[in-house]
This record gives sequence, C-alpha cells and structure tokens, in this order.
Amino acid sequence: MGSQGEVEKLEKVSAKFLLVLPVACLLHLSAVWPVAAIADVTPVTSATARSIEDAELRIGAQDLLLVEVFQADDYKIEARVSNLGQISLPLIGKLQAAGKTVSELEKELASRLGKDYFQDPQVMVTVKEFTSQRITIEGNVNKPGIYSLQGQTTLLQALAMAEGVNDLADYSNVQVYRKNGGANSPLNFDLEDIRSGKLADPPVLSEDTIIVHRSGAKSFVKSVTDTLRGFVTFTTYR
Repeated sequence: MGSQGEVEKLEKVSAKFLLVLPVACLLHLSAVWPVAAIADVTPVTSATARSIEDAELRIGAQDLLLVEVFQADDYKIEARVSNLGQISLPLIGKLQAAGKTVSELEKELASRLGKDYFQDPQVMVTVKEFTSQRITIEGNVNKPGIYSLQGQTTLLQALAMAEGVNDLADYSNVQVYRKNGGANSPLNFDLEDIRSGKLADPPVLSEDTIIVHRSGAKSFVKSVTDTLRGFVTFTTYR
C-alpha cells in the first residue's frame, strides 16, 4: 500500500509539473524577450578591434611618469603631473603633459631635447601610476563598481578586477561605452572570440563604461529551475 501511495503521489506531482511548466516558460519569455531584442547590436569586427587595440590612454593630473633617454643614464627622471596638467624636467622646464598620449609626449620631449642637448634622442615615457584614470563596470559581474586603472589595462583584465562575470552573463554581449566627441559610442564584444584569439583583447580607456548584459537563455533556465524547485518542494511538504 505504501508503494502504491508513493506512485500516486508521484503521478500527481508530474501532472502538476506539466501544467506549470508551459506557464512558467511563457511568463519568463514575455519578460526577457524585449530586453534581448534591445540588447542586440552589431559586434566589433576584426578591423575595428585592431583600431581599438591601437588606442592609448591619455595622461592626466597626478599621474606619475618616468622619463628616460636611451643611452643617457643621467637622464632618468620621475615626474608627477601637477593639478594644472604640467610636469617639470631638467633642460626643458615646465610643459603640458595632461591630455596627451605617451607617444605624443615622447615625440615632444625628443624634439625639445634634440634641439640643444642630444643628437636624435630616443625618449621613453612610462606611466608608473595612472592616478587619474577610472572606469565603470556594470551588469552581470560579481563585483560591479568604479575602478582605477593601473597602467595599460585590457577588457579581460578589467573584468577580472570586477571578479569576473557571473553565471547569467551573456559572453557575446559585452558593451564598452566610450566618450567620442562628447557622446558615448557603444562597442560590442564577444568574450569567447577574445579568449580564443579570434579578436584581440582591446584596451580600456579612462571613463569607459563596461556593461555585461544578461543572457536571456541562461535567465530562462534559472527562472524555470527556481520555479520548479519551489513547486516540487511545496508539493512534497503538502
């Protein structure tokens, strides 16, 4: 009798399960589908990825720079960018550094030093501390927030700073919003393409906002699983 009762109970649970499952699916799809449609954007191509890879961070106030001249051991100076955006160097004096890329500053320093002091100097500028550079990471990551950049940082490195993406993340829909002429221009990346080497791991720049979108399929599976788990638990204790 006990065995027969267990079978009947199981049949009742199965019948209720079959009734609830379609409803749960429809409810979840109605909630997720519009979001998925809005989030659908054109992914970054290989050509665009190469141009992004060539982008450079711009020096800002309070950044710490190391300036060196190749084969000139006496010319190795650390300089902190002032709040006015300037640095002061021997033989040159004060000059504007904030707002320039490293390569732009290297060219200017080489030009100035080459006039009177060095013959065709090779100047190297290293940013030891990017105090002024910050990015925002939002969406389906384990620790969203605002992070300071410590030197050149790629997209995967930035996501690692946020302790990685969570279980609901859509790897194919990671957007980077970048200021371009006062407007935010979205760039869409596929993390699997980057990890596989199909696309280069692009650098992130100061004031970028990274948004990891939620996967509609993963959200659907989780919602149905949670619904059924709660339903089965409720039925078991009735």
